[in-house]
Amino acid sequence: MWFDYASGKEKIKFMFDNDLSIDELEFKNFLFNGDLVRFQFTLKKIPKVYPKKWDAEKFNAISLVFSFVNINDFEFHGRKANFFCSPNFFSVTEKSIIEFQGEGFYLYCDAEFISIDGVTPYIDERWD
Repeated sequence: MWFDYASGKEKIKFMFDNDLSIDELEFKNFLFNGDLVRFQFTLKKIPKVYPKKWDAEKFNAISLVFSFVNINDFEFHGRKANFFCSPNFFSVTEKSIIEFQGEGFYLYCDAEFISIDGVTPYIDERWD
């Protein structure tokens, strides 16, 4: 899976029974800060298994935030966000890569590792 070598992967293993697809994510934004790039995506497709405590909240999506740390290479073109994409991930010990594109936007990031910073329920008013 895309998160096998990520710091914080236990969150996904525990919360989603080791299964969280990153197909058809909505790209929200990224923040480049020194040697770190933090990404925020929204996942519309709710997995079958999710934390039961989320049932107490109204949600129709999942906010997914992760960081690529110790950047080796970074490239992007475009300026529009809020589009759906299926990022290509490659992750092994000491190397993680993400690449995606959509609607005039392209991003490639190669870093030493990925950290899962947040996985939370989210309500998006645009969706039922």
